Amino acid sequence: MRWGCKLALAAVLTWLAMVPGISEAASFTFTAAAKTAYDKMNAAAEPTLRTKIQSQYAELSVLEAKGDQTESATTALHDRNELQLKTAKLRIKEIDAADIAKLDAQVKAAQTKYKPLFDSYTALNKRMEAVRKLKNKDLNAMLKLQADILKVTVQLARDDIRAKQDKLKLAKTAAAAKAKRAKEPLEAIDALKTRIQAEKRAASAAKQAGKALWSSFNASAKKNAARDASGDLANLLKLAGQINTAKQNQLSLEQKISDSIARASALAAA
Repeated sequence: MRWGCKLALAAVLTWLAMVPGISEAASFTFTAAAKTAYDKMNAAAEPTLRTKIQSQYAELSVLEAKGDQTESATTALHDRNELQLKTAKLRIKEIDAADIAKLDAQVKAAQTKYKPLFDSYTALNKRMEAVRKLKNKDLNAMLKLQADILKVTVQLARDDIRAKQDKLKLAKTAAAAKAKRAKEPLEAIDALKTRIQAEKRAASAAKQAGKALWSSFNASAKKNAARDASGDLANLLKLAGQINTAKQNQLSLEQKISDSIARASALAAA
């Protein structure tokens, strides 16, 4: 039984060493002196207690490895979310932008096209005003006839510009409505980020408590106090579970952020 536990522990430690980033992130690792004290304590402990301690430490190592993997996954997802959030916001900003730009260009083109006509009509009306003072009926009649003919053309031009402006206004209104719908899923992100920070604080507090317990465990091993060491490991396992729960919660919250961004992007593209 003891040999089997040693093999299991060795396998766990080997696996931990092979997982990228685990050795750097691990908190519950032995110094050379602490490992020597641990081995001596195990050698002196009665078989049942020794088996229990080895099993507890193996479980602690696995829990910490899982926590490190979850943390790495969370970091990767967070970085991806930040990039995708920027992309989603840009897509929302550019909703129907090409159509709006086209309609805006049509309005400006029409305004440019009809400007000489409007200028001519304005100049003709000013001339009529000046000639009216001369009381020349024939000249006034001729200018009025020209103004009446031009007035119809001017009104058609104004109607054309107004129609194009109305289309532009409708397009902008529709785009604003689409943008508003697309932004709605993003409104939950700030609250989700606040919850992530709370989970990080919970994990950090548990880690600090774990460091103190790990020191206590090493002190117990140094004193050859196997039962005390086992008690420390039991408490460390509880804290490791709390840390993993907090880290898993962070990952779940980042996934919710990812889902919100995906919904916003889909609405922006619709």
